[in-house]
Amino acid sequence: MSIKAACLLLERFLERGLIVEVTHRSARRLFALRDMEPLQEVVQPRQKTIPGQKRGRPRATGMLEVPPVEDSSVQRDFQPLERWTPDYSELEAAMAEVDLLCRRSQA
Repeated sequence: MSIKAACLLLERFLERGLIVEVTHRSARRLFALRDMEPLQEVVQPRQKTIPGQKRGRPRATGMLEVPPVEDSSVQRDFQPLERWTPDYSELEAAMAEVDLLCRRSQA
């Protein structure tokens, strides 16, 4: 399948609500099934580049020293996501409909 066709299908799936976009970007987008929508909140947009800084990882000598943070001041609000259970019922129904259409067209 060509990249253009894949992008077109993904756009259609997105319009119909079958998938969600996760990356908040216009290029190199990442999509996920609708059941994985909490992933959208975890993925952060790409950081903007600093003017005058070249692309890539900064040199080790140019890095700033960051003082260690005390454990008491760190806010620990991490909560694991609930276990994902896939729901393929819509996909199975769509596949059954396509199979039925294929059998009808061959007959």
